[in-house]
Amino acid sequence: MLFGAVLWMHAVTPFVFFIGLAMVLYTMFAWWSEVVAESRIGDHTPVVRIGLRYGFILFVMSEVMFFFAWFWSFFKHAMYPMENYFGSEYARPEIFPVDPFHLPLINTLVLLLSGCAVTWAHHALVHNNDRKALIQGWRSRSCWAWPLPGCRPMNMATCCIRAGSSAAMSSTRTSSWPPASTASTSSSGRSSSSSA
Repeated sequence: MLFGAVLWMHAVTPFVFFIGLAMVLYTMFAWWSEVVAESRIGDHTPVVRIGLRYGFILFVMSEVMFFFAWFWSFFKHAMYPMENYFGSEYARPEIFPVDPFHLPLINTLVLLLSGCAVTWAHHALVHNNDRKALIQGWRSRSCWAWPLPGCRPMNMATCCIRAGSSAAMSSTRTSSWPPASTASTSSSGRSSSSSA
């Protein structure tokens, strides 16, 4: 639905948005009808009801906190823009993009495969009490976990190298101090005092 909205905003086609909207509405209807059916059967014990209430309360609280942070940032930058601070210069943050199809992809695959191996070992222990499969799952998980401590420093080193080269380039720039308004004020003040 989000992809369809982007296509619609770029005047490509609105049909993808409506297809996504229909899928979302169907999912909501099917999910909530299952919840209602479960409650009528008697699956909603008092503990399940407490869990549903707490889950909904936490969801509402997270939405409140999200919009509070969103509007806090909006009003803060609307009332006190960073570039208008007296005596300072707003330094635009530099973003160092990382290619997501190299080390980040390897990190993600290692984490996912490690989680699959742990799930395999847990399933073998809980459902079948199969010690051999449990040991195989833990060995597989250990094999997938070993490359991770090596991938993270390599990823950070790549980011630091890019940040260092960019910082070296930005250090050659001249700083605009004092601001033009204060410089003109001080020069006009000196001229008036010298004429007196």
